[in-house]
Amino acid sequence: MAANADVFPYTDEQVARVTHAANSALQNIQGDPMPSTTWDAERNEVRSAKIAGVAAVRREGKFPRDLHAMWMDHMAGLGWVYGPEKDLERKTHPCMVPYQDLPVSQRHKDIVFWVLTLALSGAFS
Repeated sequence: MAANADVFPYTDEQVARVTHAANSALQNIQGDPMPSTTWDAERNEVRSAKIAGVAAVRREGKFPRDLHAMWMDHMAGLGWVYGPEKDLERKTHPCMVPYQDLPVSQRHKDIVFWVLTLALSGAFS
């Protein structure tokens, strides 16, 4: 998808790549035992969810709480459920809880995603 420079200087995928890298860095400094891989090595389901999140912020004005709900719906649709540990085979994830029940450190990922999306979409220009 080509970016319309008059509306958004970067494509949704380009913004998703940046937010993904930032969140991976955040996961690393938080000591996440399973931080995200690089964008190109990431599973298609993860990349498509991040691109959809960028589009939702840009075109629908979604907020971090909304992004988490979208992520949960996406994951549940793929068979993921709550579990105390992230497990790719069992499809369990500790963040499969309502936004208000997330630890603050986990909310930071949604906030970073949201702010970077806004910034790269010209919201602060």
